[in-house]
Amino acid sequence: MTAIPTDKAQTRLVALRYWLSGRGYHQALRAMEMNRQLFSGTRKDGLTPEFDHHVYQALFARTLEPHFLFKEEVFTTIFFHDTLEDKPEWSERDIVHFLAPPSQAGTAEEKEKRLYFAQRVASATWRVTKKHRGMVRDTQEVFAQMSDCPIASLVKGFDRIHNVMTMGSVFSKEKQQKYLKEVEEHFLPMLKKAKQKFPEQELAYDNIRNFLKTQVDLIGMHLSFDQ
Repeated sequence: MTAIPTDKAQTRLVALRYWLSGRGYHQALRAMEMNRQLFSGTRKDGLTPEFDHHVYQALFARTLEPHFLFKEEVFTTIFFHDTLEDKPEWSERDIVHFLAPPSQAGTAEEKEKRLYFAQRVASATWRVTKKHRGMVRDTQEVFAQMSDCPIASLVKGFDRIHNVMTMGSVFSKEKQQKYLKEVEEHFLPMLKKAKQKFPEQELAYDNIRNFLKTQVDLIGMHLSFDQ
């Protein structure tokens, strides 16, 4: 994996921030800034900013945004997608309270709208979480729950795209093969089921599935040459 220079990662972050602001996605912006503080280290290459993983996914998602049923929720969930798994002090309730604090001003209708938004994000975040506070969830259950959610199914697809694109020089061949196998056995079927349940997002699902299939073929061929 080629490390992304810090200045380049910062440029990407600034570009994303301006785009989210222009779209009026203020909840996503709040989630981005908060999680940027939580994930302030570096990735496994020791150089690339840890949060660039989230930024890449959001920039990729931006290209498909017109096809999302819950547009801002997708971006907000991208920023939270690793929070429950990697930060055990956080829970679904904490996500809801962060996005819809009871003390926040507004009419009853505005507060209710914020609460529903926060609950959708918290639920989607839980659905993409494989383990939490030492509890490892059943793989079949996790992917079944993702396929039932128009937000989680997209977010997990974006997550795996970036994972397989950047695993080359930091994962062993065995682990890379495991990731590719997971794509074929779990991710592609999950995305297919989600497309059937949420046909409004068909073009987004097709884009993600085709991208993943291409990556599996290219990386699989490369790994076979190295054997």
